[in-house]
Amino acid sequence: MVHRFLKNKKIIVQYYVASFIVALFVGWWIYNNEAVDTTILIILVVFQVFFPVVLLFTRRYAVHIFLFTLALITGVYSFYHYSIQDHSLLNALYFTLQLFLLTTEDVFNPVGSGVIRFPLIVEIARWSAALYTISTVFIAMYRMLEMSIILLFYQLVGKHYVIIGFNENSKMLMKDLKEKKKRVILIVDNISIEDEEYLENMKIVLVKGSKGDNRVYQKCAIEKAVYVILFQTKDTENLDELIALKEYCRTHFISNSNLTVLVHLINFESNRLIDRIEAEMSWKGEHFPFSIQSVNVYYLLVAKLFDHYPMYLHYESQVRDKEGKALHLLIVGFGHMGHSIALQAIKRAHFFTNKKIRITILDKCIERVKRSWYRNYPKSDQVAELEFLEFDINSQSLVQFVEDRYEPFTHIYLCLHDDYLDVMEGIELSKRYPHIPVFMNFNKHGIIEKWIQGEASDSHLLYSTGTFAEVLNEAYFIHEKLTITAKLEHNLYKNNLLKAGNEHVPTWENLSQIHRQSNYNKLDHARTKLMLLSLDVVPKKEHDKTVLSKQEYNAIVQPEIEQLAKTEHNRWYTFYLLMGWDMLECSDSTSIKDESRKLHSALVPYERLNEPELAYVKQYHRDVVYELFDVWNVLGYDIVKREDTGNMRREVKMYN
Repeated sequence: MVHRFLKNKKIIVQYYVASFIVALFVGWWIYNNEAVDTTILIILVVFQVFFPVVLLFTRRYAVHIFLFTLALITGVYSFYHYSIQDHSLLNALYFTLQLFLLTTEDVFNPVGSGVIRFPLIVEIARWSAALYTISTVFIAMYRMLEMSIILLFYQLVGKHYVIIGFNENSKMLMKDLKEKKKRVILIVDNISIEDEEYLENMKIVLVKGSKGDNRVYQKCAIEKAVYVILFQTKDTENLDELIALKEYCRTHFISNSNLTVLVHLINFESNRLIDRIEAEMSWKGEHFPFSIQSVNVYYLLVAKLFDHYPMYLHYESQVRDKEGKALHLLIVGFGHMGHSIALQAIKRAHFFTNKKIRITILDKCIERVKRSWYRNYPKSDQVAELEFLEFDINSQSLVQFVEDRYEPFTHIYLCLHDDYLDVMEGIELSKRYPHIPVFMNFNKHGIIEKWIQGEASDSHLLYSTGTFAEVLNEAYFIHEKLTITAKLEHNLYKNNLLKAGNEHVPTWENLSQIHRQSNYNKLDHARTKLMLLSLDVVPKKEHDKTVLSKQEYNAIVQPEIEQLAKTEHNRWYTFYLLMGWDMLECSDSTSIKDESRKLHSALVPYERLNEPELAYVKQYHRDVVYELFDVWNVLGYDIVKREDTGNMRREVKMYN
């Protein structure tokens, strides 16, 4: 009750202020015009004083309840006490109910007097009843047409979100968007009555229609939207919708650079298909009439995990040592989550150590997942040591497997299909190997998951990988803030090249999908570079630490600049190699890269960058390190000297 009062404190105060003003006016009226029975005044005062209790339970219907109760109290009292003839309480109640039909039984004036004059309390009763009835009729009419009215408003004003596909994930995303007061339209071919009511209560406009229907696109005013989110269950459905949307814009001569189409794609092959479509269109001199951005909810969840618990945590000294051992990850279960963990680990694990990251993968259907992995990333063995082993969690002991390994693991990620199995195996491993961080994957938020996030992770190196609810929101899924940050970093790079006389650097809007992803990947590694220098970042004005100036930062960077540039090159090299690119021999072309064939002349080991035609690449990687000071500064962070701790868990997000 106290919590409800505090939540509604402001509106309750406003109610009492308004009631006091009305009471003053009514008092003035009574004083100058007529006397009113003291009994009804006391009843009305008590009613006004205690009515805010209703506000604690409902605000949506509070006005209706107030008008109905006021009309009922004053009406029954008036007809019972002020009528010329004596009437029973039932008659008084009947006459009061007639007020809601906008009729008033005249029982207050003598027959034939020709004067129609009602006491003040009766006037209050009939006007309260009239307002209740009229407002109820209008609200009922509005609710019948509410979605149509909202849709018309969206069509006229625009700046709305169109989501295609209804499932548990899109439902979580829509809930977050509505909580942030965004305008949302959902396109779906069929939906249950319960879900339809749920969406209507959230004020989400529902447009029913078949996939790729131009009339549906037109009805949703696609050309005025800011985001179209293709969020169906299968990649093929989202790709089909993308092509249909492109054709609709082409045939209706729509070109909107401010419209971003987010395509949810889980499989890497689907992203490659978009690349091929873009390449074919570019060859024909065509382009998409809107900006495209692929997104993967598993990838986002792992990105958040590695931002919160970076792989170097607890191993700072090891990864700073050029001769230090490589990190060795154990991934149990290689579905979409395990796949994303392995991929991002390879992209991010670039430190001073010269050794490649090691990943051991256990799965019951190991041959199938191994074929799938190498089909997508055939060159991954060049940048990581991968080991695929068949393992059945139901018949084999995971603790015994870890114990029998000749090389210890630095991290364990449990990505099994069952939350219960994850918990049981995770707790057992944490007890047996308390020094190894163990991460467990959960499908949904629950009591156990919250316990792991809180109490368990405080006493053990036992963590949750998080749940989809944590990334299915505007900040993570739509990437708006991360895109702004990546844009900022790209503009800094572009301005530096312009100062150097290079005028052929494309703007962010003209970057291809893969080059944008490369910028995101560079930002993912930004804090790792600071860790290698024993530096860290903290929000401005929220700390009492000594802040490094740019000159001090450069002085710390200078002795390690070549090693840092090599680390940055290895990150860049790994990213493009995993994306299917290869080396372009300088003798084969006058250009440094051939995007149509995915070739780049700098895709060579760092030592080969000493060749004259590739020397500029080294300087580019050095500039990336030096520019980190400006990037963090613009984002609102200060660079300070790092205090390595065994259980540091503070999260710094590049897009805050």
